[in-house]
Amino acid sequence: MSFYQKLFFLLILFFSSCSSYRVLNRDNPLRYYGIKTVSVPMFINKTNIPAISPRITSKIIEKLSFYRGLKVYPYETNKSDGVLIGILTSNKLKSDTYKTDQFFNTEGSDFDEVLGNNITSGNNTKRGNLFIPTALNYEVSVRLILVKRPGANELSLLKSDLGKYVNIHPKIIFNEEIKFSESYALELKADNYLNDGSFIDRGGSTNYTRGQGRRLKSVETLADNIALQFEQEVLDVF
Repeated sequence: MSFYQKLFFLLILFFSSCSSYRVLNRDNPLRYYGIKTVSVPMFINKTNIPAISPRITSKIIEKLSFYRGLKVYPYETNKSDGVLIGILTSNKLKSDTYKTDQFFNTEGSDFDEVLGNNITSGNNTKRGNLFIPTALNYEVSVRLILVKRPGANELSLLKSDLGKYVNIHPKIIFNEEIKFSESYALELKADNYLNDGSFIDRGGSTNYTRGQGRRLKSVETLADNIALQFEQEVLDVF
């Protein structure tokens, strides 16, 4: 193999190994708009998903703190050059927010005995198999508004339902909405349904308080994904 062939081969290896890495620019992406300090108050939670706002707010602050030359205040203050407003929304009804992602067929399981699938009804017909939800999916919309030195009235407007329409304004740096979905598994134990009767008493509806550890973990994953997309699709375009 000649020298040039070896050099060509090494260059291919080098660029192939670097192809999966993104060049990181740690300089303040908002400096061109005169923003060297930004305050990030707790995001407004208009969803019916508990404990979601603190986690998402924290992850966004963590992303912003990564950049050199940008000081981040984790609260609202008039000392900052700009304020990042975050508004979280979902469907109004919990039954519309949480959608069943997976089901469990009770045929041949412990649930047959617990739920009485083996019992015949009055007309001697055997009850059919039941399908119990085992995973839930939920969707969240995140509106992020960066405004430069807003007054009290401007903040009130942007935090209201009209805020999404305020795009063309000399103080608005960006006003973007991004949507996300996440899912988590439910606790599935036949003896739980036997002891508290929740499945039977609720007519087949799922008790949303089950599997809280899994739900909170899904919120953490959701917050990570939101912060990453905020970095890639909003901050990196400046």
